[in-house]
Amino acid sequence: MQSYRSTPAPTPLLSLVEGRLIALDAATGQLRWERPVADPVDRVLVAGANVFLATARDPAGHVALFDLATGNERGGIELTFRAAAALATADRVYFSGHRGLLCLTHDGAVVFRAAREITQKSGWSGDTYDLVGTDAQHRELWRIVGAKAHSTSSFLALGHLVAQIDSDT
Repeated sequence: MQSYRSTPAPTPLLSLVEGRLIALDAATGQLRWERPVADPVDRVLVAGANVFLATARDPAGHVALFDLATGNERGGIELTFRAAAALATADRVYFSGHRGLLCLTHDGAVVFRAAREITQKSGWSGDTYDLVGTDAQHRELWRIVGAKAHSTSSFLALGHLVAQIDSDT
């Protein structure tokens, strides 16, 4: 809780430099905090009082949650996919990739997710799988039977907000 007459600290400038996530005072350049980042970074989002850092851990990914003011790690969640697109709204954070989707609150709690579920293993013609949406308690919300694997670009769109990978590099 903010006390009377106190002024909130300005939002820091974040950057990834030399394998470190650094937070600087945007006006002065003074270092506020820094954290080492061992894995390749896929996406970074700021939402609420947190920094969401999606990193690559082959073949899937991980999202770490850091306090924006102090850099202290607040937790993390393993992904079943690499985060190719990320989007923050007033109360939610979304990550999407070729093999899944994740929705979190600004505090890092899972709201829902979608992931591949293998329905038949095959060494000859490739595995068969469904795409399954679940809530925070792992209860099935929906299922797309016989989903096909594609390596096309992933994106997120919610109203006028759109997040997609940069394909022009």
